[in-house]
Amino acid sequence: MSGYKFGSVIWGEHASINVIGDHMCEKVYTEETLLLARNRVFDPYVFSTIKTSFLNNFGKLYSYTYNTERRQITRYIMQFYLGYDYNILEMSVNYTIENFSLLFDDILTLSPKKIITSDMNHTNVIFTDDKIIVIDLDNFKYADLSVEEVTKINIENLCFLFRGLYKEALYDYFKRECYISGSIDKVIDLFTLTEGESISKSVCRKLRPYPKPINYLCDM
Repeated sequence: MSGYKFGSVIWGEHASINVIGDHMCEKVYTEETLLLARNRVFDPYVFSTIKTSFLNNFGKLYSYTYNTERRQITRYIMQFYLGYDYNILEMSVNYTIENFSLLFDDILTLSPKKIITSDMNHTNVIFTDDKIIVIDLDNFKYADLSVEEVTKINIENLCFLFRGLYKEALYDYFKRECYISGSIDKVIDLFTLTEGESISKSVCRKLRPYPKPINYLCDM
């Protein structure tokens, strides 16, 4: 949500986002979404759980409007974040390591509450100076699964997010540099859940020797 000022309206497929202050915005669902795409509307349990869970890197939520006849949240207010157009591969590896670790901790907080972090897409995050903030939380859902199953799904969703961030950054980087064969494979390997080692520790171990992620990906 970078480059927007008070009073700006940002239109999306399922809702509009109204900037209502320096640090707040309001998301208002379209009538079509409320009628036809009900799974795109925030679940009250999930909203309240995220709001009260003291998370590191998920967008801060404030309040919502609930229509009792529809049994739906029709709008909600969340923190407004100023983002920057960073290429994550050219930043310090600490940016990836620290944010992956913080989001991993967030997942370990939400998973026992059986919330699936659905739609962890690279287009649904904001880069700030020190954090990667997941801002589109509407599709997070309660799942009647074991905590172990939810945790595994959520870790895979986190890996999917970072694979997307790195792949997008690679495409941008290679507009200016020669393509390095095998770099996509290294992205997939870096953010793949394997048995026997914490994925958070694995990412740290692989990246730590390098100044920037692009150095790791080009080290063949």
